[in-house]
Amino acid sequence: MTKRSLTPRTRAALDAAAAQGVTIVLASGRPTAGILPLAKELGLDKKGGCVLAYNGGKIMDCMTGEALYQVQLGAEFVPELCEFAARQDVAILTYNSEGIVCERDQDVWANKECFTTKLPMIHVDDLASYVNYPICKMLITLDPARRDAVCAAGKEQFAGRIDLYPSSPFFIEAVPLGVAKDRSLAALLEQMGLTRENLMACGDGLNDRSMISYAGVGVAMQNAEDAVKAVADYVTAADNNHDGVAEAIAKIYPELRGTQTTMPRNLVLFDLEWNIGYKPYTFNYHGVQQTFRGEIIEIGAVKIDEDANVLDTFSIHLRPRIFRCLQHHIAKVTGLTQEDLDKGEPIIQGLRRFMKWCGPDAEFAEWAWMTCRCSSRTLFLCNLDESRPTVWYDLQQLFLREYPRKEGEGMKLENVVTRMGIPLERPFHDALSDTFYTADLCRLLDLRAGLAAYPSEEDTLRQSLCPTPGDYRDFKVFQGYLDQSMWKLDPVIGTMACPVCGTALQPDDVWLQKREQRLVYAVPVSRL
Repeated sequence: MTKRSLTPRTRAALDAAAAQGVTIVLASGRPTAGILPLAKELGLDKKGGCVLAYNGGKIMDCMTGEALYQVQLGAEFVPELCEFAARQDVAILTYNSEGIVCERDQDVWANKECFTTKLPMIHVDDLASYVNYPICKMLITLDPARRDAVCAAGKEQFAGRIDLYPSSPFFIEAVPLGVAKDRSLAALLEQMGLTRENLMACGDGLNDRSMISYAGVGVAMQNAEDAVKAVADYVTAADNNHDGVAEAIAKIYPELRGTQTTMPRNLVLFDLEWNIGYKPYTFNYHGVQQTFRGEIIEIGAVKIDEDANVLDTFSIHLRPRIFRCLQHHIAKVTGLTQEDLDKGEPIIQGLRRFMKWCGPDAEFAEWAWMTCRCSSRTLFLCNLDESRPTVWYDLQQLFLREYPRKEGEGMKLENVVTRMGIPLERPFHDALSDTFYTADLCRLLDLRAGLAAYPSEEDTLRQSLCPTPGDYRDFKVFQGYLDQSMWKLDPVIGTMACPVCGTALQPDDVWLQKREQRLVYAVPVSRL
């Protein structure tokens, strides 16, 4: 699920689970009204399911509208909480049937709650006097830098009477004593005749910690805080914006994988981080002396469909064989340490696992096109199959078709992501993070059309050799030549005839190299 919508893969995973009799419960700190649109999008109002709102303060049956569980905040606490918020100079809000009620309707964090819940802001002059109806919680909104201090002060003041705890960097929940997602889920399970062993819980916020710890299978998203990950049975490779829930379902319930929609082609987006040697390494590459300057130390990859929805993820740190000492500039850029390299998976073993994950039919796409030109050398030095993958896509080429570069605009991933207004929620120069950013860019493109129109190697060759309209050049492709001079000695190439008149041709001194000279095209030319 992204911040904007339910992704096709996540929806397919949830639909598949529901079809197998699994009850879907949407658990959130949001009010019930803020969760119902998503519940309806998933069809829970027709096929069954529940909404757990207010961090466990209320559970509602989506089909009947019946409250299956509810705990309310005592009215006597509302004035005191409002006074506490005023003393701390922070905003506080609650909810009614129409939206979010707040005195500070211009507060940026209060408006973030409006955005998240998709509920309107209702301004009131005196919140304490306005609230004369039952409520399940109040929400303090504040600058993240003040969260812990304000929360500590609130816990001290309200100790033993109500609970206060952070649910995000900028929210503090004020709820009835003992209200938490684990307790309300326990009550629901008891009603259903089930136990915690029947529960899988996925989350990323601090208010998810209790249910993740309680569940038979607790899953933390990759973007979750460390305290949440610490109690989880499984931490996803993807975050909540990149199908982390779908990944968890496929991981825990592999029998549901086949019910999810996938694309005909096996498209892999990937990114590599390299360690640079302080001294180059020279070696014999198929009879030609070559210089090796960098070695892969991290791989991040995702499989996507033709709408750029993430289907699966892969991430690994590798222990290099040749350049074992982490170069200081690489350490600064990536944030990796020498310990990360030393603890990494041996490079040969790791590359084998990566290629197995990719599958024999994988088509590779990347933003940093030069990466592919270095990969064959690495595979050769590791005694692995250099022929895979056979299909590569330069995503910069696809991007520039739809978004031509203006003068002075850089094409580094970070520059383009920033220019396109994609939220900077992950670090750059982390292989998996960069791959997710690449997927974000792909979602801005007509990826299907771009891949369909992507030039073949033959098309690329023709374009490079026939720049002038009407210039006729016929050619054949020869593979396996590593050095430009070697093909000139091949009699097959030197004795070619014009396909039109039969005249012996003199081959042009033209060649096109692909993937670090692993494939070379020698081209005879005829002008008619």
